Amino acid sequence: MTSTTTIDSQRAATSHRRDRIFFSAVDTYENVDLNRGSFNDTSDRVRVSAAQVLQGRPAVILIFGQSNGANSGDAPYAPRHRVFNFNLFDGHCYAARDPLLGTTESRGNFASRMADMLIERNLFDTVVLAPIGVGGSRIEEWTTGGARHRRLQVVIKRATDNALTFTHVLWHQGESNAGIDADAELYIGCFLNIHEALRSYGVDAPIYVAQATICNSPLGQRSAHALGIGGLGDRTDRPFRSNPLAGRVGQHGGQIDHAGGLVDGGGL
Repeated sequence: MTSTTTIDSQRAATSHRRDRIFFSAVDTYENVDLNRGSFNDTSDRVRVSAAQVLQGRPAVILIFGQSNGANSGDAPYAPRHRVFNFNLFDGHCYAARDPLLGTTESRGNFASRMADMLIERNLFDTVVLAPIGVGGSRIEEWTTGGARHRRLQVVIKRATDNALTFTHVLWHQGESNAGIDADAELYIGCFLNIHEALRSYGVDAPIYVAQATICNSPLGQRSAHALGIGGLGDRTDRPFRSNPLAGRVGQHGGQIDHAGGLVDGGGL
């Protein structure tokens, strides 16, 4: 049995690692978004406190990468259960509905459906979604030297300041690194850098790597899983099980099937 002293020491160590991220007034929407037009309109959203969203058994899910994890789906969705949206740009929680705050595009997001499914299957009582993906981004952009890495730091810092601890991390990226010039070794190296950065910032949650490329074999993503640094998530690059004619994750049937694939077969 783990002693109270050991648990307190682990929490202190995690808090210290998160304190490595310095946040300042310079981290405005414009400077973090970098002209990508991330959705940030809270004018008609219902704000809730961190204490409210953490009732019962909460899941706090960080979602980043490119468009499959952004608001690029055909059909917007409004969750029916206790699903909340943590906004990267102001550090507040809101009742969730598509398009989700914090990520690019302004349509539907598979994560809203996934959150409802997690609650309906009695896995969690509450789900908090923190999407920060950027449509079309390459994996290099999310490394410690990349243009999107500050988004990662800011969402971790702001979540920590609101007593939110990530329980799951979903990595949705691959299409922009696919094609005839796909480089598996580059992909693995970049993912290792991102993985190390997350751990150094105190994010100890499991990382699920979506198999997200229709253009080439997702060798780098599978290799990252084989190295033991990421769980292999659902495929977003195939016709979906429930309706082969539904298309891929951006289309309505694809959004539903991908959400179900993560809940039922992705290990969440």
